[in-house]
Amino acid sequence: MIDFIIESNEEFLKFIKFASQFYKADYYNFENVLSLYEECPNGRAFGTYDNWNGIGRRIIKDEHGYKVRNQDNWLITVFDIGQTWGSRVIFPSFDKRKLNGVIENLVSTYNLDNENKLSDNVGAFYNTIYDIAIDKIGNESYIVDSEEEKFIAKITGLLVLNRCKYSIEDYFNDDIFEDIRKDNLNFLLDKSYSIYRNLMFEIRELENTIDIQKDEVKDLPNEQTNEEKNNSVNLQASLFTEDKGDREKELYNVLELGNGFQNGDENIYRIITTISDRKEGIKELKDSFGEGGRSYRLA
Repeated sequence: MIDFIIESNEEFLKFIKFASQFYKADYYNFENVLSLYEECPNGRAFGTYDNWNGIGRRIIKDEHGYKVRNQDNWLITVFDIGQTWGSRVIFPSFDKRKLNGVIENLVSTYNLDNENKLSDNVGAFYNTIYDIAIDKIGNESYIVDSEEEKFIAKITGLLVLNRCKYSIEDYFNDDIFEDIRKDNLNFLLDKSYSIYRNLMFEIRELENTIDIQKDEVKDLPNEQTNEEKNNSVNLQASLFTEDKGDREKELYNVLELGNGFQNGDENIYRIITTISDRKEGIKELKDSFGEGGRSYRLA
């Protein structure tokens, strides 16, 4: 089943980018994500009928879902967001202004030597994740050789970087599979994904503890990719209904898709301010959300 994602480096990178979108729901384990990629490689978020119903979205008539197993090993059906209609969705992103703080906290938490201090903060982030993955492999006594240990750490780093919207091409080696036993690849990727999911919970928690002053809120950093800029435009378009003559704004629900933000806290402000540089739009959205801006969690 795994052969199709290693047919080429390009295909494997596509899978990494797909898999890194998910980590929170219990059915987002490696086996399920691999199955979802095979059946729906352009999927962005998957939820059960009840998940989508609970946030005001409905399954489009005649759409067929995808079978996965939950943590109790029960077979359940999930649907991609593209198979639903209803309340609009925002996909919150990692706040890149907090990167240095996240790195420093991770270095402190895992007692790293902090030799990864680079002028390139993204490189330092990757190296920090790599070192943490190596540490977790040792602590959890996975039975792997040294090359396989490095492979797990590299894949974990790629998943985290892409999840936080950083380019991963510079950190991907063309010979990444060279010293890896193909019959052990499924096991290694499963362990990489398990470490990635656990790390993302830690990173999102750390991100939420790092304060950014409101008067410091500006556009996203210069390293923002073209894809991110396009997403920002799309998000802005999805937040406002511009074709109404009286400029009535339609406030849409905010759906948390594994990003971990809290109701009414600074992250609501962050999401609003990073999707648009239009002061009027920002103010109207803030006023609409109020102090208790709503968010929804996928179970």
